[in-house]
Amino acid sequence: MEARLRGLESLVDFLRSAVDKMPATVADNINQLNSLQREKFNTVETRLETGEKYRIEQKKDTKDAVDAALAAAKEAVKEQTSASERAIAKSETNTTKQIDQIGVLISTQNKAVDEKINDIKERLDRGEGHSTGVADGWGLLVGIVMAIAAVATVVVVLVKH
Repeated sequence: MEARLRGLESLVDFLRSAVDKMPATVADNINQLNSLQREKFNTVETRLETGEKYRIEQKKDTKDAVDAALAAAKEAVKEQTSASERAIAKSETNTTKQIDQIGVLISTQNKAVDEKINDIKERLDRGEGHSTGVADGWGLLVGIVMAIAAVATVVVVLVKH
């Protein structure tokens, strides 16, 4: 555009010098044409300046919009991180409570099994249910089965939890 403008200006200068050598009426017509041509050049220049200003404003508006979007995304990530941290803390607390409850349950069941085993031992020590022949074998067999059942109960509870 600038090269064309310079070319047109040099053409106008050439025409001016030719007009200066012409009669007055022709020179007036050429001066009017020259004036019209300058006005068109000024209009084009004004449009170019307006377009440049508009482009700069658009660029600024786009930058502002991108900055706002990035700030919003950053805030959203911060909120998500905070929510995740709260959820993790809550989960850890619940897991700790469950582990404590399992420990209490195991302890209670161990005490119950120990009491049953001790009761059976005391009965054996006192000779209760002690008889002769086949009855002695059944008592021992029932005691062993009860001990195995108690151990199996503890194992099942541990496996389930």
